Amino acid sequence: MDWVSKLSECSLAVVWEQLKQDITADVDERRAQLLAKKAEYGFSVFPKEQSVAVVLQGSGVRKRTINFVLTDHCISVRDGDGKTIFDATLTLNDAGECRFKIDGQEKEFWKMRQLALEDLLFGPAWPRN
Repeated sequence: MDWVSKLSECSLAVVWEQLKQDITADVDERRAQLLAKKAEYGFSVFPKEQSVAVVLQGSGVRKRTINFVLTDHCISVRDGDGKTIFDATLTLNDAGECRFKIDGQEKEFWKMRQLALEDLLFGPAWPRN
């Protein structure tokens, strides 16, 4: 296995660009679901070079934010007050696949986004469908 090339492709800079696109796609999907139900709340995505904010706002809801922040050594997921929810580093698993490592556990990219966004996008008061 050419682990050197695979590890090079598993860099924070490369993964960060894909993550920003995937976050936007996740929020766009949820936004479309809510539009069909005429929900009075919604979500916005604010991508920047080193961060992405996902914001819940609308009628009858408390504004909440989840921030993804690119640091020198990880992608830090933080709440609206800046408190760290978790940090995700990158690892190359035994199969040569690039994965996030969160609290010592390997996670696929979609799972990291789910851990970060599920409560915001599908909080207890929000309909699942």
